[in-house]
Amino acid sequence: MNTPEHYQYLGLFGLAVVIGSFVAIARGVLTRRTLMFSGWTAVTVGTIEFVGMPCLSLAYRLQPAWGQFNAGEVGYLIAGLVLYLVTLYGVYQFLPGAENIAGKSLLKNPELRTEGLVKTAVFSLVLSMFYQFNVPVPLVGQLLKVVGNKAIAFGTVLIFCAWMKRRDNPALMTLLVGFVFYGICFGILAGSGRRTLLTVIGGLPVAYYYLHDRLRDPSRILWRYTLAGLVVVSLIVVYGGLRHRSKRTGVSQDLSYAIDTIRRIPSTFMKADGDQLLGQRSIEISLLSKRTYKNDPHPFHSLLFVASNPVPRRFWPDKPVGLGYSLPKDARAKTRATWGPGIVGHAAHEGSLLFVCFYAGLLATFLRLLDEFLVRQPDNPFLIGLFVSIFPHIIGWVRGDIGTFTIQILGGVLSFFLFRNLAVYFDRSSYREYADTRRYTMWQLLRGFGVRGYRDGVAGYAAGGRQTV
Repeated sequence: MNTPEHYQYLGLFGLAVVIGSFVAIARGVLTRRTLMFSGWTAVTVGTIEFVGMPCLSLAYRLQPAWGQFNAGEVGYLIAGLVLYLVTLYGVYQFLPGAENIAGKSLLKNPELRTEGLVKTAVFSLVLSMFYQFNVPVPLVGQLLKVVGNKAIAFGTVLIFCAWMKRRDNPALMTLLVGFVFYGICFGILAGSGRRTLLTVIGGLPVAYYYLHDRLRDPSRILWRYTLAGLVVVSLIVVYGGLRHRSKRTGVSQDLSYAIDTIRRIPSTFMKADGDQLLGQRSIEISLLSKRTYKNDPHPFHSLLFVASNPVPRRFWPDKPVGLGYSLPKDARAKTRATWGPGIVGHAAHEGSLLFVCFYAGLLATFLRLLDEFLVRQPDNPFLIGLFVSIFPHIIGWVRGDIGTFTIQILGGVLSFFLFRNLAVYFDRSSYREYADTRRYTMWQLLRGFGVRGYRDGVAGYAAGGRQTV
């Protein structure tokens, strides 16, 4: 199949997105405009992987094409992606009042004592086991599955924080190794998902950055985290080729299966499926969504899907399903897999590119508030746990299904409040309080990393009492 001439614009756009996003991340980190690990850097990585790379893949035939799309369809796609990028950047940068909300909210936090951290982490491990069970209680069963999916990320981060306070304690090191091993097995057995695995493996360098390296010169540590990122991505890509092994071979999924999967990773390393790095065809699926639903729009479908998710289907048999599930069937594709329709595919399904702006604006609002809190409370283990539990879903959000990914993000927020309050109960200790920093913007605080007042005030707790900048 020859490459249409208008695909060259798609290729140029994809190249501009990849290069521009890499430059934006490096510039933001090196000039202290953003934390190395933040909602903004995560969504920018997602833009590279699920916008730039699949555009290049389709334009230059890096994968066998699923079909050929005309100039109007390609133009519609590029227009939608430009709207997404402009809205995301504009709302994130200029959202009014974000510093007021983050600067005065959630200032009281539990004492970071080892006993409370360990007890909360162990309880999170127990909660994670509910992910595999269907509790037959409306709403409760659904919440337990959502929280159970996030619990192992929180538990691993809390144990890591406890170990960082007492690195000479062999019992804490043993617990940490046990949590990581359990988390890896959990990720393999809990639906074979890569994102759960990514929270466990990738969560350790993220937590170490916030607890140890965030005040260091970014130019001195960027190479270290870039290397760690390449190792983590390589492991996830290799695992991607193994994760459906049980379906192909009929092997039952149990602990021995998980251990055997881990054992196979080194020998499979050079046989990894590099196509996973090309965005999993999110651009082609967006174009197919446009073709499939051009005369059958479903406005606000993703919003309704998120809002209706807690309602058991036996009470609402026809409640909305995710577009990632319904699109392959509606497009009459010969596959049992779910698809990531991409943000433009969702907008096409809902009838207008204005929905790109609507959903991108909601995402940008959440990311700005998340980053405002992370900048103001960077050593708060519960905030670190929140970020670790959701950053793979932020990366993948632009690919979609955005309804499903939004539910997972909201599950992380719910888990944050749950474990934060459980820590107070288990520790039976007083609160410590961060400074009220609403008079500072996030970028003013980031530029103040070298200032002693900021280092002693916002960046960490003092021995006791309220701290000020």
